[in-house]
Amino acid sequence: MLLFLNKSSSAQLALQDGFRAAAGAFRGEVRRSHGRDVWGGGNGIPQLQCYPSPAQVLFVVVDVTGFGADVLPFFGLTPADAPTLRLVKMENNRKYRMDQDTFSDTAIRTFIQDLEGEAAQVFYEVASELVDVPFGVAKAAELFQAYGLSADTVCLFKKFDEGRTDFPVDPARGLDAAELTRLLRVHSLELVMEFTNETSDEIFSAKIPHHMLLFLNKSSSAQLALQDGFRAAAGAFRGEVLFVVVDVTGFGADVLPFFGLTPADAPTLRLVKMENNRKYRMDQDTFSDTAIRTFIQAVLDGKVKPHLMSAEPPEDWDTRPVKVLVGKTFEQVAFDETKNVFVKFYAPWCSHCQAMAAAWEELGERYKDHEDIVIAELDSTANELENITINGFPTLHYFPAGPGRKVDVETFSKFLENGGTLPEEPPAVSEVPHTRGPGLHSHVPAQGKKSPKQGSS
Repeated sequence: MLLFLNKSSSAQLALQDGFRAAAGAFRGEVRRSHGRDVWGGGNGIPQLQCYPSPAQVLFVVVDVTGFGADVLPFFGLTPADAPTLRLVKMENNRKYRMDQDTFSDTAIRTFIQDLEGEAAQVFYEVASELVDVPFGVAKAAELFQAYGLSADTVCLFKKFDEGRTDFPVDPARGLDAAELTRLLRVHSLELVMEFTNETSDEIFSAKIPHHMLLFLNKSSSAQLALQDGFRAAAGAFRGEVLFVVVDVTGFGADVLPFFGLTPADAPTLRLVKMENNRKYRMDQDTFSDTAIRTFIQAVLDGKVKPHLMSAEPPEDWDTRPVKVLVGKTFEQVAFDETKNVFVKFYAPWCSHCQAMAAAWEELGERYKDHEDIVIAELDSTANELENITINGFPTLHYFPAGPGRKVDVETFSKFLENGGTLPEEPPAVSEVPHTRGPGLHSHVPAQGKKSPKQGSS
């Protein structure tokens, strides 16, 4: 396995850390052979020597501006191609490359005595799925001893946190592909991640159901010190809660509006339930590991209510043709039993919402003198509701008047076929244009409009 780099570049030199971490998973697999193998196989091409045994892996760094420059033509490379990776099969000089060079800092190795057994086959299946991480297998007794193992074990090698995580193979149950994949993905992440441009994709694709966020100003040494308690709390929730540090003056500044925060609010903590973006906060931020663990466990046990953002209502919010709702005024309007209420949930930046704005205002003008019809809108980027989750913009919700009003499949069909009107109290909405992306929903109260039952069409 060859890492081509320019040794005069500190950034490229840093890539050796991940390369070395991957090599650790294959340590002990290289032996001298009696015959000498070379890249290029002679034919007048300058040769570098290595001595791997068949089907094993030797990790080599090649300086493209030094001695390694002579072998670049054999790989069809120039110094400008660095950094890049190639794997060479020495018996036939076949060369392999990634679709896109990825310099991972993790590697996975299974130590297993039966390479044809069921557990080994599961490991091969997982390896074929996790294509961005180097995998290897070993069965030699001396390697088990060298790594302090006495039974079949999957080992994850990494250059951060504890450096290595072992997953023993259960003699009775063997390996479960889905569970092994989950564990490897979880432990391939740092225990505490920093939210950056480089890590954001890892964080959001981790499929960890909760994220615990520490917002701080990295230019403050006092705030940086708060990471100690945060890290100490993280281990107890690995796989269930991902701990993330967000620099409010750096890359993390862009996500502050989603939490209703400004840089001046740091340091502060938030827990997010990823399935519905519900956010939770302490009554008063306390940064000890004990306080953080207690808070997280209370959220997981359902003992803490979500923290819901709400903007302040404009002074004239209820005198406009289109009523401007906010989180704290939503229920009193939408759940008013005497009125049919049609609400548009929007985001200011959404082009579909902008395209609908004029028609929505016109609809408000049309029905502004109807006492039993309310046309309203709510900015979902600044307001959150406990019983309603908005997944796309714009989304339209209709709240019919009266308690206990039944809406079934037949009624939904009529709602669609009649251009968006319900049979009894029709809020004619034929002027609302069709746009891509919106959702249209009807909310019907079970009793007194306090617990709306949601349906969608």
